[in-house]
Amino acid sequence: MQAIGQGFESPQLHHFKMSYIYKEFYEYVDRPSGEPLGDTNRKIFNSFVWDNLIQPLLIPSNQILLTKQELKRLEDFAIRKVKAKDTEWNGVDDGFRMKREMTGAIVEYALLKKYGKKEHFDDSIVTKSSLKNHPDLLPLGIFCDVKGSSMNNVPLIFKESRSYTCSFGPYKCPNVIGVTDHTNVWLLGIASPEVLQTYCDDNLIKNAENTTKTGFFGFKQLIQLPNDWETFNQLCLKITVKP
Repeated sequence: MQAIGQGFESPQLHHFKMSYIYKEFYEYVDRPSGEPLGDTNRKIFNSFVWDNLIQPLLIPSNQILLTKQELKRLEDFAIRKVKAKDTEWNGVDDGFRMKREMTGAIVEYALLKKYGKKEHFDDSIVTKSSLKNHPDLLPLGIFCDVKGSSMNNVPLIFKESRSYTCSFGPYKCPNVIGVTDHTNVWLLGIASPEVLQTYCDDNLIKNAENTTKTGFFGFKQLIQLPNDWETFNQLCLKITVKP
């Protein structure tokens, strides 16, 4: 499926550009594509993708404005969630959890606000993460997950576009990709399951110990977010994949 709003540029040309940028980095560090990299080169790769693929998308047309009151509500939610996670995981990774929880909450809330659905933001806290082991928007009937990243960091996605199971069987859903500086939010577009699986590289993860996720760089393959909720719903359903 061709991405919306990409003019007359063919998917083949987009793929070439993406491949060129990817190849250019590995030529710069003088390593074969995909070969495991050390921490320094991982940081360089992360910055390379940020500067060349993400930064150009941080434009007013992709931006959602949040009020101080909304940001305070999301911060309070993130604090409560971190406390629950600390109890569940006995403090593991607590040094980074607040920033991660805040990033995810802000991007998801901004998406709902775009479509006039902010009152449906789920700020409930559960004692076990498994109780919310589903795509972020599934409770609203949308087969879609939301992946956010903070400034100067690429989004991390589940490896092989993780399958979820529901009443009609397993499926792989698209992801809305967003970026925030914890004041401003930019919604960059929708990544199909195929794009999520194709345009990723473990070397984009700064912490090589993370084995469940990988880094996403398929920003030129993103589908533009529709203007209304129903069209968004139908689009997500159309590109959801049953493995």
